[in-house]
Amino acid sequence: CSRRAGNRDPHRPWRHHAVQDPHLCRCRECREPFRTSTRRSADQLKGDFHRRRRLTQSRLEQRRRPETGQEQANAVEFAHRIDAFGRRAGRERQPGRDVEDARGEFNRELFVLDLQSGELTNLSEGDDYCLAVGVNSDTKSDDGRAIRWSPDSKAIYTQVGWHGGMQLGYVPISEKGIRLLTKGAQLVYLGDVSPDGERIACTYGTATRLQEIAQYDLGKHPEAPQVLTEFNSGFYEEVTLTEPEEHWIESTDGAKVQAWLIKPAGFQSKKKYPAVLEIHGGPHMMYGASFMHEFHLLAAEGYAVVYSNPRGS
Repeated sequence: CSRRAGNRDPHRPWRHHAVQDPHLCRCRECREPFRTSTRRSADQLKGDFHRRRRLTQSRLEQRRRPETGQEQANAVEFAHRIDAFGRRAGRERQPGRDVEDARGEFNRELFVLDLQSGELTNLSEGDDYCLAVGVNSDTKSDDGRAIRWSPDSKAIYTQVGWHGGMQLGYVPISEKGIRLLTKGAQLVYLGDVSPDGERIACTYGTATRLQEIAQYDLGKHPEAPQVLTEFNSGFYEEVTLTEPEEHWIESTDGAKVQAWLIKPAGFQSKKKYPAVLEIHGGPHMMYGASFMHEFHLLAAEGYAVVYSNPRGS
């Protein structure tokens, strides 16, 4: 609990004399009660505003200032040492090649850099895929954005978020364009490629199944990987889960918006139920085929749960 006596911040003296409430924690220094989330005073908020404004102005001035020749050289050298998602290069380096991404505020794309000639090639040019997109969930950590070289260095494997799912994909080095290997309402997260290049380690989950360890057979090219574990089988025997219904809703200008509905447990068509509308942020994140504990808990309590991916997500 955030109100336990041990959870104090001695570096925030403004908290020492907060709301006088005998049920709240007491400051270790002055023994006065305080709230862990007390409101800041007007003077403190004004000071915060001016500090943020000065920081913003400083950053804008740095962007306007032209780079010197040495700064440009340093930037190029640094870019050559970074792989597609910000990690230090070498982990997925192949002889004479490295992988890099485009910096910007739009779709994250896949590039290959020839370390000998310095030629940079966009392998996903023209695709409407963002390789940085994640699928929102409260039962997993980060999406683990990943890329893997094939053993023969002729292709790059990656994972692609698309229409609420996370799929395995690959790009042949000799051609451009991402090809999806899997499809459907599922989350498949990329692991390592086997030394013989025939299988891919991955994890697999859906909106009603938590992530499990799986493998994908490149020779058979199935729509979904083979699941190898059943760590959560006992949990499914104890609960009732409702499969989300997918809908595509047409907006006023004709754009299609993806949405889902989870009906309450024991749903009866003639009965009325309260509904909860869930809204997420963005833009490089979406709702989808992930197991959402919060949504299933609300459905179990008798609520209809509605969630969607608005434009920009």
